[in-house]
Amino acid sequence: MKEKLNSETIQMIQTRRQKGRPKNTALLSRDTSDKKPAKEAKNESNHNDIKMIPLLSGKYGNSWESILSYTTKAQAEAAKFIGPSSTKDILSIQEMAFQALMAVAPEENNFVVLGQVPYPRVEKASGIVVFETLVKDWDCSQFGKTTLIHCIAKAAAIVKGIINQDVQVKTRRRDFKEKEVVSPPEWF
Repeated sequence: MKEKLNSETIQMIQTRRQKGRPKNTALLSRDTSDKKPAKEAKNESNHNDIKMIPLLSGKYGNSWESILSYTTKAQAEAAKFIGPSSTKDILSIQEMAFQALMAVAPEENNFVVLGQVPYPRVEKASGIVVFETLVKDWDCSQFGKTTLIHCIAKAAAIVKGIINQDVQVKTRRRDFKEKEVVSPPEWF
């Protein structure tokens, strides 16, 4: 059973933050516990350079602020990638960085993936990790070519017993339609 980020879990995370670094920090950041205070001041400066508050303007933005602030403070170079001064070759643009989170409260999530599609292109820069903006429905010619949604859909369909592992893309499209599997944009 997957654990959701409920209020008890969020409280536990916040308590750990007040006492120091969380036990699972390796998943969030480099270990900076032995660093000098000057380095921590630099991390704080980088965090301020991100200008996160305008990014959290959605319905649940305030709920995510403490979680995201803690994580970005732990990343010394976060501002390079999601700050307003990030280079134009960084996708997605800063305004889209946390859009996927703004529609859902932290306690309603099973897990959150922060990152970038490994094949960055402007059309993929939706602000939602692995969301393939080119694939509108299962009949879309891009479905077999967009690796991430293709693999995610295939794995989910195999686990749910909708398809067999060795089914071709053409058959997969037909099966998804027949079983009324929601369209790719509805997965995100």
